[in-house]
Amino acid sequence: DVPCVTQTYQGNLGIIKSPHFPQPFPVPSCSIYRIQVPAGRVIKLTWNKFSISPNVPVSLCLNYIELYDRWLKSENKIYKFCSGDKLPPSFTSSSNTVYLTFTTSTISSLNSGFEGVYRSITRDVCNIKSETPTGAITIPNNPSYLHLDLDCFVTINIIDIDYIILRWVEFGPQLFDNPSLCKNYIAIYNGLINSTDLIMSLKMCQEGNATTLPVKSKNLINVRYRVWDYNHLKNFRFFYIGALASISDIAKKFSDAIAFVSLSFVIYRTT
Repeated sequence: DVPCVTQTYQGNLGIIKSPHFPQPFPVPSCSIYRIQVPAGRVIKLTWNKFSISPNVPVSLCLNYIELYDRWLKSENKIYKFCSGDKLPPSFTSSSNTVYLTFTTSTISSLNSGFEGVYRSITRDVCNIKSETPTGAITIPNNPSYLHLDLDCFVTINIIDIDYIILRWVEFGPQLFDNPSLCKNYIAIYNGLINSTDLIMSLKMCQEGNATTLPVKSKNLINVRYRVWDYNHLKNFRFFYIGALASISDIAKKFSDAIAFVSLSFVIYRTT
């Protein structure tokens, strides 16, 4: 195995590049890019150039990148990507830290590599609007306990997509001795916030993750979380991605192109 070389990027704006870009990158190699912006801000990552591999399924890629939100842990992986000359999806983080890894094989390559741009942006901690094709959302003060009496909204609105997939990373509240006393809840809407568009409502004082639930969808999702009692609530966090594909291709698309570890629930458009 080749030892990984770690580079740390700080500040409100920066450019990350593969080794030797725009010349072919060295093989074999392992690079780790740690991006950290000032506390209280989040990171928006976009791509200018990307050419590291032929257009093959991600399971066959010899050279690839992997993007992680907050920590360099498998459960925090947003996507694995290598596909031809296509640009990876842009991404908005849930915290002020993002990790990107770049792994290459022993086979020489004439590909030029990649160039990405990160920006530090502000985000309302309670009312979030996100339009990037991928992103991570966290409850305010996660993983600390919350303030009392929150009524917060997350709006995900992605144009030109067929469905949106959400994956819970954390859903770990404390239990009530009597669950009937629980008032905290999270509600997910397929479109506008009204009773007809309600997908699911979960009490946030129950252990476990959201269950898999395929439903009809638009390219707009609203998530509302209501907190009265912070003593019985730790945190939640989820990743999302918008994609173009038929329903029969869901499993294949996500194993080939994006490679989520697991899906909590799938929201798709039907004809």
